[in-house]
Amino acid sequence: MFLSYRRSDSAGHAGRLYDALVDRFGEDNVFMDVDSIEPGEDFIEAIDRTIARAGALIVVIGPSWLTDRLRDVNDVVRMEIEKAFDHGIRVIPVLVDNAVMPTAGDLPVELRALASRNAVELSASRFQYDAGRVVSAVESVVDSAPVDLRSELDEPRVLAFDVGRRIEAPLDVVWALLIDFERAPEIYSMTQSLELLSDGPAGIGTRYRQTINVIGVGISSDAVVVVFDPPFSLVVIQLISGSPTTRLEYVLASAEGGATYITCKGWAFGSGWKLKAMAKASKLFDQHFARKELAELAVVAEQQAR
Repeated sequence: MFLSYRRSDSAGHAGRLYDALVDRFGEDNVFMDVDSIEPGEDFIEAIDRTIARAGALIVVIGPSWLTDRLRDVNDVVRMEIEKAFDHGIRVIPVLVDNAVMPTAGDLPVELRALASRNAVELSASRFQYDAGRVVSAVESVVDSAPVDLRSELDEPRVLAFDVGRRIEAPLDVVWALLIDFERAPEIYSMTQSLELLSDGPAGIGTRYRQTINVIGVGISSDAVVVVFDPPFSLVVIQLISGSPTTRLEYVLASAEGGATYITCKGWAFGSGWKLKAMAKASKLFDQHFARKELAELAVVAEQQAR
């Protein structure tokens, strides 16, 4: 997990919380700040790479956390939160020193989703209890990742495409349709069939087998949900022969006028020349499918919202 904080605002609390997280998850699994980046590494790439592999981003917010620095696109804290939203991972605000959650109006557009996240209050008088709540929140995310995928998710991957669309329908309507896997053949014209391979409502660990129509030929692949953060983010890993090939990250945000803006990023897995080949193939096909999928999702959502 990734711990985000301002040194001038909450270094002491962040340090104690870091110790609590390390006690539970181990030092190698907790990233605290730029001190963890090796000399000579590209700073932005290191943050992006670390957050992309994180199970959760913990944002420690003190009384002076909300400053004009958030308006600067190069502000480290802003960059960390934006990257977390981009990758669709869970964002957990932690309030210290009687700080209050910022409102959406206090934040840049790119960070406004933070205002809707449930926060944990961390007080000095009951630190152990409150820190335990943070640890439990992280456990619910990290420990629920499918066990057989944890090692594969560390494989090299590259961003193949990034598409987005405004949908004239409320966030909850779009989210409900996005996770209604059984209706996929009805909503998306390229989906021939979808068979659920797991029981229960949609969530982390949900598995399904999807058959896509490609130039008249049905191509099937399995998929598993690895991030499920309603109604903001959904991450699905596509599998062939049990190995990950593509990571699809859907991120939703409320837009002006009661609309929703949804993005879909596609990451290709592989190594060496295979990674480049997978990325090129994903950009050629999966990007087209994602654009068409978002357009058809918009049609159904907008009809339902009328």
